[in-house]
Amino acid sequence: MKNFVEIRTIANEKVYSVRKTGPYQNSACEAYAELGSFIEKYKLDIPANNPKVKMYGVGYDNPYITPEAECRYDACITLTKVVSTEGNVNIQTIEGGKYAVFLHKGSYKELGTLYQAICGEWLSSNDYKSRDLPMFEVYLNSPVNTKEEDLLTEIYLPIQ
Repeated sequence: MKNFVEIRTIANEKVYSVRKTGPYQNSACEAYAELGSFIEKYKLDIPANNPKVKMYGVGYDNPYITPEAECRYDACITLTKVVSTEGNVNIQTIEGGKYAVFLHKGSYKELGTLYQAICGEWLSSNDYKSRDLPMFEVYLNSPVNTKEEDLLTEIYLPIQ
């Protein structure tokens, strides 16, 4: 796993976000559907049209500890222009700082296995300690126009 990790320092990033609760495979789809409607309505930039735009996914809970029905997930997109938020759309900040960044290639369904390896194997075999912030994902391409096996996702682990 050491070959697939990069240590990065990032700046704070303001994002639009939609939070949904429930099993991640369901809540992520619901949150992105609602965020997508907001993006379309206000004609916001998307990653395909603006390389500075990022799509984030923030899972706040460990589904092995928290009942799946209570797991919180935020679908987020970089805030490139300010419009009025509505419904479940909010503005929040992705916290900057030092992160261990892991690259995953393949189906989103396989992300859980990498999370287990990061939080178990990788953290215990390195001198880094995690910060009290949620891990998050950055989606480097889209399932709309990318084969499932070619999806690229970065997982960010906040570290000290």
